[in-house]
Amino acid sequence: MRKTWLVLLPLFGAAACSTSDSDVIDTNGIYATYEALAQGDGKTVVSATLEIGRNSLNFLKLEGGDALRAVMINPTTQAESPLGMEQQSGLGMTWYETEFQTQSLNTGFRVEFTRGSSSKVNAISSNVTMPSPIDLLTSNGSTTFSRANTTPFYVQWDPYTFLTGDQLTYSITGSCIQTAQGTIAWPESQGGVDTLELTNNFLTALAGHETETCMTTLTLALTRLGSVDPAFEGGVFTATQERTLSLTCQP
Repeated sequence: MRKTWLVLLPLFGAAACSTSDSDVIDTNGIYATYEALAQGDGKTVVSATLEIGRNSLNFLKLEGGDALRAVMINPTTQAESPLGMEQQSGLGMTWYETEFQTQSLNTGFRVEFTRGSSSKVNAISSNVTMPSPIDLLTSNGSTTFSRANTTPFYVQWDPYTFLTGDQLTYSITGSCIQTAQGTIAWPESQGGVDTLELTNNFLTALAGHETETCMTTLTLALTRLGSVDPAFEGGVFTATQERTLSLTCQP
């Protein structure tokens, strides 16, 4: 299972992470970061991080009977399937996650944070639904392209008619290119597109690497925003369909 937040850890640099016990913190002092992530293997990983305040890097470890549970909601029958969330840790972080065997459009997920003490408020109404699964393919079926080629090389996604409010982003990285990232305007009514062109000066070589060929990784993410229980200080709950392509980038 891949945990998206761990990708961000190098950005913290020397910032020190710490861990506190959850049972000494009131719910209204907790910032919740929840995510439902599907990466094209038919599964969705639901993750939860609790901090004492937003971006504090002071992560909560569940103690004193506090618990996190994720519930999958079938988009057709509305039947609910609950699973407990297991503690994970790494590089000073503590988080909780579980895995469901689905990645279907509009599948609902609810995360419930229950308190072991009757003097503390439960937060059991954080919800999100999954955006549409997507497939990636290239315009000519090849995984090799020249960034300077005058013949366009496109990456396409299917389907490309998503719900209003869903956000489509991309990033492409490689050892011989400058990282490129951004948001894609997809609704046709807004002049959106269903392809991303990687040629004709879209990608820029790193200084000193202009004549090199390297492997690049294109990541496309379709994200839908949900809501977190108002008992928290604040938070965010996102559902993301994420797909990657490995491509050979030539001069």
